[in-house]
Amino acid sequence: MNTIAVAGHSLFHQACVLARDVSGLVVLLWQWWCVACPVRALQVWNETLSAPSVLREKGLGGLQKESLAYAMWRVCGLFSFHWDLVNSRYQETEPATLILTTALVTYIGQRLLRRLIYGEGFVPNGKRGLLATVRGLPIVRDYVQQRLDRVSVDIERSLNKHYGDCRFILELPDKAWTPEAILEEMARNDALCPEGWNKGVVSGAVYTEHDSRLDALMVSVYERHLRTNPLHSDVFIGVRKMEAEVIRWCCNLFHGGPDSCGSMASGGTESLILACKAYRDYGYHEKGIAYPEIIVPATAHAGFDKAGQYLRIKVVHVPVDPDTMRVDPRKMKAAITSNTILASAPACWGGPSGAALRCTGACPSGVH
Repeated sequence: MNTIAVAGHSLFHQACVLARDVSGLVVLLWQWWCVACPVRALQVWNETLSAPSVLREKGLGGLQKESLAYAMWRVCGLFSFHWDLVNSRYQETEPATLILTTALVTYIGQRLLRRLIYGEGFVPNGKRGLLATVRGLPIVRDYVQQRLDRVSVDIERSLNKHYGDCRFILELPDKAWTPEAILEEMARNDALCPEGWNKGVVSGAVYTEHDSRLDALMVSVYERHLRTNPLHSDVFIGVRKMEAEVIRWCCNLFHGGPDSCGSMASGGTESLILACKAYRDYGYHEKGIAYPEIIVPATAHAGFDKAGQYLRIKVVHVPVDPDTMRVDPRKMKAAITSNTILASAPACWGGPSGAALRCTGACPSGVH
């Protein structure tokens, strides 16, 4: 206990010394800005007013000159008093202490400023830090882990109940299977799917009804291009032509100009990530935005959050109307900052409602 008390007293003493040095440094910086500059200003002022040509041009008389000089003298005298007070208070402080304190305060201030300007703010970060501290307590950590384990078991049970006594192939077979055996295994796996999945009523998975002619066409197209690789555009010239045509169709649908371009993606999430990357790179190279932000409704596609994590982009979520599920353009506009690179209007992209509202109004240059 004595050792702990001594260590605690030592830490408290060091904290007091640090607080004293920090306060002194703040006052020093304030004095540098508020004292040195006015002192030099007074010298320039006296030199200026002493020139007869300046007095004639400004129309200042002797009384006005004396009044202005007296006011400047009073202000500089006040600042000089504090300047001397700080110097006398820290004249015995070791230079190494001042240097280390300056470096420490500069680093902490820079981190806090970056969190304030480019982060979520002190309050959200403080709440998150407090929550992390509370969750780190043994009794809370054990309780949370028990709840997570229970939820994991429930999810696993709900997903695995459909398999029953199905056989799982956990290792690569030693011998090659025949085509018939592979097709039989695929048929058994297909039989596990519930009926009605291909009726166009499954949100987020299948959007159209089953069409045998369309299926036959897709099978024929896939069979024709099984061995093609669009990466080698100089070899598979026809594939490159078809991709360019599809991209132009999309550009026309979104009123793109003759210089608009695009890229083929594997799905909606990759499309969002590629779009966010394009805006991030454009904002950095053309606008000098080093800490990009994108503004989306609170119900936007999860691909925006994935893009924010992958590409180090801050995602700002704007609340939507609980009845109409639409976002207010005024709230979108209020969320725009000098770091905004993208604002997306669809409120439920890929969701059940698909509500969208065009965001109109003045936006900073570079925001799309």
